[in-house]
Amino acid sequence: MQINQFPYAMLLTISALISGSIALFMWTKRTLKGAHPLALLMFELTVWASAYAMTWSASTLDTQVFWLNISYLGELAVPITFLIFAKKISSMARWLTKRNIIFLCIEPVITFFIVWTNHSHYLFRSAYKMVYINSAPELSWVHGPWFWVNTAYSFLLFATAAIILIRAFMRAGPYSRTQLGTILIGCFLPWGVNIYTLFMPNSLKDLYITPMAFVVSGIVFTFALLKFGLQNILPIARSVLIEKISDGVLVLDMSGHILDINPAAQRNISAAGDIRGKDIREIYPQWNDIFDRILKEKDLRLEIIGKLDTSVYYDLVATPLVDKRGRDNGRLITFRDISDQKRFETKLEKMNERLRAQVKKISLLRDELREQAIRDPLTSLFNRRYLTETLDRELSLAKRKNYSVSIIMMDIDRFKLVNDTYGHKAGDQVLKTLGRIIRSHVRGSDIPCRFGGEEFVVVLPETTVETAEQRAHQIRTQFRGSKFFDEKDSIIPTLSIGVAAFPNHGEDLESILNSADQAMYRAKVNRNTVVIYDGKPSVHEKHSAIP
Repeated sequence: MQINQFPYAMLLTISALISGSIALFMWTKRTLKGAHPLALLMFELTVWASAYAMTWSASTLDTQVFWLNISYLGELAVPITFLIFAKKISSMARWLTKRNIIFLCIEPVITFFIVWTNHSHYLFRSAYKMVYINSAPELSWVHGPWFWVNTAYSFLLFATAAIILIRAFMRAGPYSRTQLGTILIGCFLPWGVNIYTLFMPNSLKDLYITPMAFVVSGIVFTFALLKFGLQNILPIARSVLIEKISDGVLVLDMSGHILDINPAAQRNISAAGDIRGKDIREIYPQWNDIFDRILKEKDLRLEIIGKLDTSVYYDLVATPLVDKRGRDNGRLITFRDISDQKRFETKLEKMNERLRAQVKKISLLRDELREQAIRDPLTSLFNRRYLTETLDRELSLAKRKNYSVSIIMMDIDRFKLVNDTYGHKAGDQVLKTLGRIIRSHVRGSDIPCRFGGEEFVVVLPETTVETAEQRAHQIRTQFRGSKFFDEKDSIIPTLSIGVAAFPNHGEDLESILNSADQAMYRAKVNRNTVVIYDGKPSVHEKHSAIP
């Protein structure tokens, strides 16, 4: 299961550890009045808080629902155990018969069954969904009717326990009244928090902090039973939370001397023996610059590499230790092994690099396919499909901006004779040569195309018909001077070229191409000729001289 690091889950885990520690401690003191049910109550809170912490730590909806259901093993038992605790501490234990306890457990047992079969009836919860708080997943739902039944039952048990405690407080002497008064203060805290989170609009509604409030109450109850401060409880919590956790904890004074270090920190930084009181910079001279920064800067977070194993990475967090007057007394440093995370990040980066390479390759292939779709493979000029798609847009733009577009249409004279005499390879060479000549005489904004077979078209935006005619002469002349065959009686291919211009000779794609085509076929009468379309179907044609 993937675990998400989220502060609320950590608080719940800490609460579970504290309540578990108190449960074990009070079990050793179970001869005291009320200690036995208090130990049981704290154990139930441990189950409740730890399962709820797992709910917050889980990253999938099904896992969160599973752990939320587990939490009811503790949550449903707490009101009954609290009532038993109130009865015990108030000297009313004679009411606690087996039959009465079984009767009290009927509703929680039914509720537990309803919780685990909720997916088939949604009496307890409905409208499950995942929401995110600070990038961490949270399970959100709508309370069903049986949820409120169980809530009412829990409040009824609490109210009964509170009345018992209040009546005992009113009858008790000074000694017992202090103890009962302390317990009363502690018992109202979690139920007040529960009422507030359930019924009042507030930012803590979704967090459901009741388990943590109960743990605070458990500490108050323990204090009341033992009648001394918490100093005997805190070492237990310190042992569990500091000595047993996998994160390294290191405390330095402002001169860099080690005041305290837990076993995990000694393992993380490969420290042997008791190093308390020693200067950290003498033990780890290779990290002098890091510890100098830690002592100079208020808050610091960075990554360091293991002393012995350079493949191990640690996330180091340094926090200032400030007294009540705001004076800097030292630094609290925590180490967390993030080697697995670093390896995952490295693996992920390699995967991303491969993905980027694949994307680049796909992009190149896409560009290549697009070029193949719009280019003639033999001459590398645009094909007819591209011409028809582009010329329409170009004519529309010319119409809006009021400029002319000239069309040069050319046909290779006696091309069939070239193919029949010298073969198709020779014909292909003629086509390639013409394509190269056309490319050498066009601008970046022009559109040179192979229209089909031995016909070629050049679109010249923002070009007058006179300039287009000059360009056509240049192409015709260079093509006429090209040498294709070595035979003595070689066939000399030439160009017949027609020129038309938008808007004078046509206002749409079909008409302008038709005008250029008519001019070209008039040129073919004499061959090696450039003819400008004049709009007249009969006599008048403008011929250029044949060199």
